[in-house]
Amino acid sequence: MIPPSTLNRTKEWKLWHSFNYFLGGGTFLVGSFILFPYFGQYFDTDNVSAYLYSIGSFTFLLADITECFHFINKGCPYMIAVINYSLSVLASLLYVIGSILFIPALNSVPLGELLFDIGSGVIVFSQSWKLIPAICKYGLKNLLR
Repeated sequence: MIPPSTLNRTKEWKLWHSFNYFLGGGTFLVGSFILFPYFGQYFDTDNVSAYLYSIGSFTFLLADITECFHFINKGCPYMIAVINYSLSVLASLLYVIGSILFIPALNSVPLGELLFDIGSGVIVFSQSWKLIPAICKYGLKNLLR
């Protein structure tokens, strides 16, 4: 069963949800961009990047929780969707913890990388689970138009 659309949510809900994804994506982009060697001569890029990743991961987590509650409020027919979106929440939580562990003072970068990688795997699984029913229902050709 394809979950109900979020298109009918309030403007405030859409703004909150979109803003958190936007901020998360933006901080990930800047956090990655400043890791180019050029910037290392001006400031502690590892530290700043880790904090930007932590902020971005947290905002992704907020957006995923918001989306998950959208489906929890729809009741039992959508429990599969709730489980799926809960996986996105779990992945974002792994990102948050992993990102915090990137902070050099914590001296836990390898564990942070592992949690970040596991979170990425969970996201790939969760997003594939969302995409496959849509492909089966509408066909890949129709989704790409």
